[in-house]
Amino acid sequence: LNEQEIDLLTMYMLSLRRRSLPDVFLPKDRVKAMRFGAREFLTEPATLYSTICSSCHGASGKGARFPGNPPNPSITNPDFLAIASDDYLNATIARGRPGRPMLAWGEGEKGLSETEIRGLVAFIRQLGGGVQFASDGRPARWVSGDVGTGERLFKANCAGCHGVTGGGGEGPAIGNANFLTAATDTFLVETISRGRTGTIMQGFSTPTVVRPALTRAEIESIVAFIRTLEKK
Repeated sequence: LNEQEIDLLTMYMLSLRRRSLPDVFLPKDRVKAMRFGAREFLTEPATLYSTICSSCHGASGKGARFPGNPPNPSITNPDFLAIASDDYLNATIARGRPGRPMLAWGEGEKGLSETEIRGLVAFIRQLGGGVQFASDGRPARWVSGDVGTGERLFKANCAGCHGVTGGGGEGPAIGNANFLTAATDTFLVETISRGRTGTIMQGFSTPTVVRPALTRAEIESIVAFIRTLEKK
């Protein structure tokens, strides 16, 4: 074909997108979507994950990164799953992170149901090797650290990755209101203390060659300051 013929063929093929086809030529899931408002994909957990999660978090849940953008978090990291309750994961999937790429998958008429979200959470734990959450029995909010000390330590140790106001950068947006509503104080304390194996997030309860270890009281003060970001 010459260039003119290729252009004409391309225009014709593009025009097909606007033409109505008899239902017999359409996939069954497309017909259900058009007629009954159903989704165009199966709702069992593996398919849900592949459809709505894997593009950002990767097929194995270890997080994907695209040039020029911050990394998407690993949601199958054992350190994360050990301190993330099912309630936290359910809320994160359902409500998302406003202002961030993470959408609220439980909202709207075609949003995921509670049953579908619970199945998705179970599948994520399966991808992560079956790591389960073990509660420490504390209430969701129990930290009573010094906010002033926490702000100073946050700026020195956390702001470089998470931003001065927690808006995110190389690290996640930990000042996001939906995140802080879902995250317990124990989740925040343990994240800072342990870090995330295999990521740039180091555990601050262990010293490195460039900084001393933070004490438990100092870590709790950082959490107390992070809580103030929720109101800003």
